[in-house]
Amino acid sequence: MESSSQGMEGRKLPRAKDLPLSLHRSGYGFPQKLHRTGEWRLSDGISPAFHDRSRHPAHDRPALSDRRSCYDWGLFYSLVPKTRTTGRTFCGELHSPIANENADRPDLGETNSRRLEIKTMTHITDRNHRRCCMIVYATYPLAETRVQREAEVLLRQGYEVDVISLRRPNDLPVDRYKDVRIFREKYLFPFFGSKKAGLKGKFLNYNLFFFTAAVRVARLHFKNKYDVIQVHNLPDYLVFSAFIPKMMGVPIILDLHDLMPEFFAGRFKKRMAFIAKLINWQERMACRFADHVITVSEHWRQALIKRGVPEEKCSVVMNVADDKIFTLCEERDAVCSATEVPFRTVRTPRSDQFRLIYHGSIHERYGLDLAVEAVDLLRNEIPNIHLTLIGHGEFLPHIAQMVEERGLSQYVTLERLHLAEELPDIIRSCDLGVVPYQNDIFTDGLLPTKLMEYAALGLPAIASRTTAIQAYFSDTNTEFFEPGNVNDLAGRIRYLYGNPTRLAELSQGCQKFNQRYNWSTVGAEYVALVEEVRQGNGSNHSSNHR
Repeated sequence: MESSSQGMEGRKLPRAKDLPLSLHRSGYGFPQKLHRTGEWRLSDGISPAFHDRSRHPAHDRPALSDRRSCYDWGLFYSLVPKTRTTGRTFCGELHSPIANENADRPDLGETNSRRLEIKTMTHITDRNHRRCCMIVYATYPLAETRVQREAEVLLRQGYEVDVISLRRPNDLPVDRYKDVRIFREKYLFPFFGSKKAGLKGKFLNYNLFFFTAAVRVARLHFKNKYDVIQVHNLPDYLVFSAFIPKMMGVPIILDLHDLMPEFFAGRFKKRMAFIAKLINWQERMACRFADHVITVSEHWRQALIKRGVPEEKCSVVMNVADDKIFTLCEERDAVCSATEVPFRTVRTPRSDQFRLIYHGSIHERYGLDLAVEAVDLLRNEIPNIHLTLIGHGEFLPHIAQMVEERGLSQYVTLERLHLAEELPDIIRSCDLGVVPYQNDIFTDGLLPTKLMEYAALGLPAIASRTTAIQAYFSDTNTEFFEPGNVNDLAGRIRYLYGNPTRLAELSQGCQKFNQRYNWSTVGAEYVALVEEVRQGNGSNHSSNHR
C-alpha cells in the first residue's frame, strides 16, 4: 500500500467514475476524508490511485461489494456521522470534495437519502447472501480438490465463500479464484519446514498456521458475519481456530479428509504411546467442539462412531469427481451412442504408446515406487509403455532418483501439480490409471479421489485391493492387484495391455459407477447438510448422508 501512495500526497481527489450518474450530478465523489485544503494525505488511508480507472484496469478492479474485504475500506460500511470535518464526511455516504469550514454538523435532511442509496448499493446482497468461510492447511486451489468442489458448489447455491489457506512463495496474500476469495497465510518456520525436521517440524508448522488462521477468521467474521465455518483437517485441532466465531454463535463443520490417528500410525512407524494418546484425544475434542462432522467414506464414519462421535452428528460426503470438470466429451458420447461401440474402443489415445497415469500426492504410502518398478519389469515386453506421475510430495525426490538410476527417463515422466481444470485432457490421453496404494492402517481406509476421477472420464484403472476401495469399486470397473506385490501389478498391466476387450469392459463399468456416485447428487446433499447446520439442525442430518 505504501508503494501505491508514493507521490500522492497533496493531489486533488479524482471524481469516482464507477458510481451512478445521479451521485456525480450531486457533486459527490468517492468516500474519502478531506483536510481543509481539499487535498488527500497519506494518513487518510487508501490512495486515490485505487479510485482512478486508468490506473486500475476494469479486469483487476474489485467489485464494489468486494472492496471491504480487499482493501479494508470501512468508509463504505459505517453510517456513524463524524463531526468537525470538511464537507459531509459520513462513513458510508458519498460526500462533497468542497471544503466547508463551518460544516460541523451534517445536514441530515439532505444526506439521509444519499446514505440510503449507498447503503442499498453495498448491502443489497447482504440480506440475501449467505456467507461461508473454509480453513485448510493446504494451498488453494491446487492441493485440495475436495475443498474446491465444496466451495464452488456453495457458490452456485448463492453463498459467498472465503478460503483461508497456506501461502507459498510468489503467491498473492489475497486473491480470487472463480469468485472464491482466498486469504493465504505464511506458515513455514525457517528451520523446521523441511522433511528432516520430521514430526517436530510438522507440528510447529501446524501451530503457526493455527494461530494465523485464528486471527484471520476472527477479523473476517467481524466484517463479514459468517453464517457457517467449515474447517478441513489435517490437523483436527485446526477447528479450534474458529473459537471466537463459535462463541458468537456461528456453527462449525469439521471436515475430516483423513483420520489423524490412522494417518499418524501409518506415517510414523515408531510406536510413541504418549503422542498417539495425544492425537486420539485431540480428535475427540475437535469432534466434540464442532457442530457437525463429515468424512469421506462410510468406513471412516463407522470408525468415528466407535470412538464416541454421535451417529447423528457424523455424515459422509464422498470425494467423487466434479462432473462439471471431469466429464465425457459430448462428441465422444455421441459417437459411442451412435455406433453402440464401447467407449474405450472408440477412444484410442495414442496408438504408438501404452500410457499409464497417476496424479495426486506423492508419498511413500501411495506405492509409486512399486509402479516405477513395474514399468522397469515391463519395458522389454511392452517397449511403448510410459508412466506419467503428476503431483508433489516428500517422496518425489526418491522417485526421481529411482528413475535416474534405472535409466527410465524415457519411460517415466514427472510433472508438476496441475489445476483440476487441466487434468481431464491429460487423463484422456492415457490408457490406464494406476492407484498402487500400500496396505497399512491408514491407506486401508482411503477412498482415492483420483480413482473416481478416472471413472468419471471412463478411464480403466488398476488399484490395490484395500478395504475402502473394494467397498465402492468392483471387478466390473477396476482391475485389482495385491498391495505391495510388484509382480502381481506388472502381471495385471501386461494382461490389460494384451486385452483391449477387458479395457472396454472396465470403461463401461465406470459409467455404471458414475450413475450411482456423482457430484451432482453428492454436492446437492452436501449443500443441504450445510443449510441444516446453518439453521441449527446439523445433529439430525446424518441419516440422509451416509
